[in-house]
Amino acid sequence: MNDLIFFKKKGLIFISMSLIGILSALAVYAVEEGLKDQAIRINADTMISRQEENQVEFSGNVVATTEESVIHADQIIIHLYTENEKDKLKVEKKQNVREITAIGHVKYMSGQRKAFSDRAVYTTKDKKLVLTGTNPKVMTGENFISGKKIIFFQAEGRIFVESGKEKRVEALFNTTDKTD
Repeated sequence: MNDLIFFKKKGLIFISMSLIGILSALAVYAVEEGLKDQAIRINADTMISRQEENQVEFSGNVVATTEESVIHADQIIIHLYTENEKDKLKVEKKQNVREITAIGHVKYMSGQRKAFSDRAVYTTKDKKLVLTGTNPKVMTGENFISGKKIIFFQAEGRIFVESGKEKRVEALFNTTDKTD
């Protein structure tokens, strides 16, 4: 069942979906429970590890591939937890990735699912993905949603799309389109 419920308030549209698979963007599963046993292959022109900042940065034609998805970006930065942060925030000891940031010409593909933005930020603790830029857009087949900012609350199965002064929320849900 693919039930859509729209709530409009102050120019913002809230969307709740029982089948959120249509918009499950950016293969962040690669660092989460879903793909623990799968490899992540990252190709880039350069990689810089910054221990003092607890991050690893991949730059230049970055392609991150898992068995199920591909992410293209100009840059991907993986921010890691410190042991103190894990203790303070009560994060599982095995969880090392705090945040993943993809910057510049971000394109995600997994089957028919695609997402495009200038910037994508995923935080692992709250399982939240934020797409921003000139025209963030998520597509499955002919279905799409776009706005100034798209926020996926993965744990809650909820999406929030924000409009701007020059960019209103736009969505197309084709009931005959297959979302597999």
